[in-house]
Amino acid sequence: MKEEFIEEGIVRKINGKYAEVILTNKDECKECSAKLFCKPSSDFENSIEVVDPFGVAPGDVVRFSVNGGNILKASSQLYLVPLVLFIAGILAGYSIFQHFELKELFSFLTGVSLAGIYFSFHFLFRKNDISILPVIISVKKIIEA
Repeated sequence: MKEEFIEEGIVRKINGKYAEVILTNKDECKECSAKLFCKPSSDFENSIEVVDPFGVAPGDVVRFSVNGGNILKASSQLYLVPLVLFIAGILAGYSIFQHFELKELFSFLTGVSLAGIYFSFHFLFRKNDISILPVIISVKKIIEA
């Protein structure tokens, strides 16, 4: 849980208190557990949204930190919670619809509905959960001549 990844990239654009940072793909990217935060922008680079406490500008070179606990938290929110809700929905649906002819179908639909409701609320209300996003820890300002 105390694991921390430090990466360096170039700021592409600013969006309020967030910055989009471009990283060059490395061999380690294929096996990195922080892939939940990165999005491929091309074959050679990824982009990642990070919290900007410094007020960086496009073109600045920044180092940011990805906390291992945040990776676990994000993975749980995206995979574990929906899986538990899906299974709970199937079990509850099987109990509720036990006298119906298509109880398996209704149970499955109950599980899918619970997981769908969770994802809807999660992406509507917790889309930018600042507590799990990577944070910029240092900036090298680029001075244009």
